[in-house]
Amino acid sequence: IVAVDVTGLVKSDPRSTAEEVEPDLLVFPNLQVLNIGGTDLRYGYVSKSIIPFLRHLTRIDLSCLDDVGTLAELLPLRNSLVSLVLFNVEPHNGPVVEKRFDNIQQLSKLRHLDISYYEHNALSISYGVKDLLFFLVTNLPELTSLDLSGTSLPDEQIEIEYNKKKHETLSQLPTSQASSIPALAILSSPLEFLGLLNSPSSGREKIPARRVTGNHNEQQLLESFVRYKRRKGFILETFHSLYQLLLDHSVTLPIQFLEAIVTCMRMYIDYIEIQVSGSASLFHLSSNDDYKPLLEQYHKSAIIQTCLAAMQKYKRNEGMQRNGCLVLFNFEIPNDMIEVYDEIVEQVLWIIENLSTMVSRIAVHLLNAMMGHADKKFKSRAQRLMVIEGLTSAIQMRLNNNSHDEVVDNSWSSLWNLTDETEVNCRRFIDLGGMELFLKCYTAFPAQEDLLRNMLGCLGNVAEVPHLRRFMLTPEYIDIFVNLLPCRAAGGIEVSYNACGILSHILSDGPSAWTLADPSRDSVRSAMTAAITSWDINSERNINYRSFGPILSLLREEVPCEAKYWA
Repeated sequence: IVAVDVTGLVKSDPRSTAEEVEPDLLVFPNLQVLNIGGTDLRYGYVSKSIIPFLRHLTRIDLSCLDDVGTLAELLPLRNSLVSLVLFNVEPHNGPVVEKRFDNIQQLSKLRHLDISYYEHNALSISYGVKDLLFFLVTNLPELTSLDLSGTSLPDEQIEIEYNKKKHETLSQLPTSQASSIPALAILSSPLEFLGLLNSPSSGREKIPARRVTGNHNEQQLLESFVRYKRRKGFILETFHSLYQLLLDHSVTLPIQFLEAIVTCMRMYIDYIEIQVSGSASLFHLSSNDDYKPLLEQYHKSAIIQTCLAAMQKYKRNEGMQRNGCLVLFNFEIPNDMIEVYDEIVEQVLWIIENLSTMVSRIAVHLLNAMMGHADKKFKSRAQRLMVIEGLTSAIQMRLNNNSHDEVVDNSWSSLWNLTDETEVNCRRFIDLGGMELFLKCYTAFPAQEDLLRNMLGCLGNVAEVPHLRRFMLTPEYIDIFVNLLPCRAAGGIEVSYNACGILSHILSDGPSAWTLADPSRDSVRSAMTAAITSWDINSERNINYRSFGPILSLLREEVPCEAKYWA
């Protein structure tokens, strides 16, 4: 064995002592690669009991370890160590940090050095060592990869006598590289990689490196996704910068960003900040008309399923639920979401019933779209998914609070779509007290035209089912339908048209089925005629029917002329 990588591994039993879990790496005397970053190993143990005996080490990762000290233990490896990673190693212990960097400068064979640091507030940290970057570049001649992300080193001014004997200052030296970062001007050739995430220097014009991580442009952000996949904080900062980029500009590599976002969201499903930020970027990538033609079906499925997983895990986070619903809106319903259609319906219903109006109104719009575009196969699953129960419950909740909002209107609109030529859903609506719910909403919110239109649209679907019409044939309901026949100035003919349709289906059952003395069947027929003749036949109205079946059923010979007139 020549490589051991236990990055992020911690002891499973928090009661065990450090000594009980220290590994015996000396059984691997030929070890060349040792990655112990992010573990709970004590550096004191590693530095005294392991490193001195592993003479073949070429690569070491000590990220996030405590009490690293001066790294004097690495000096015997000065002629062999080519990679040293010190991400998030204590930067503020003055003399110790200064001595640490003195020792690092003696590791003259280093080709990769990572001294990046992540602060939660995204501010750059300073190591407090004067002219540190200049000395690192000067004394590590084989360096090709340098990560300074999250540090102030690239932005620090340099004032130093390069050669005291010749009194030659840095400003007098011939520069090998065009560089906006002064300390890097003495490089004999560009670095293969330079980490500048969370550094203002990433926006500078001349950066002497072939690959750069940073916040400034597409290439830097994509490189950040690749390099920092295991660094949650840096990934979050990359998400924030990408979101701002997507707001301000079009990107030339949308698919690469999409794949990077999905990968990171799946990897960091346990971190809500990454889920919210990632889903915000997915919204912009999936809504842009320039990017949509580039999305294959597997891209669409990946976006939908990744957002749904985050929504299911963080049910009470309104930011995640809002973002998730908005992302789902960007796709074709139901074709793009067939694999998880039922799961989406259940999640959206939960939002409607449990979260604030700000979020639930978006969810009910989504559910309404899903019900409106669904064919009978999908609508018939509504009973198993308890969709009608969820919608009627959301309406009743707002009735209890005497609150009319978009959720009430769109819940009724969803019921309208759900019951359209779907008898099983019409029956379920009646069984759940749908007619009583209609009466309560009509009484509580009589002036809401959109609500009236949606409620009557739903009842019109129920009225198309012959054996359910008897639930509407009461004086109270018939009086309401008749009272809604005259056109209202603000609402056009929508409400009148829907009320007349309900009465037309009830009348189509014939005189024997009319069991009411008041209002009489003839008075209702007269009111319908008056309403229909008052409609402006030149007015425009968008009417959607799945089939002409319900209309054609009213053209039978025995159906009253008023119902035929409406049809």
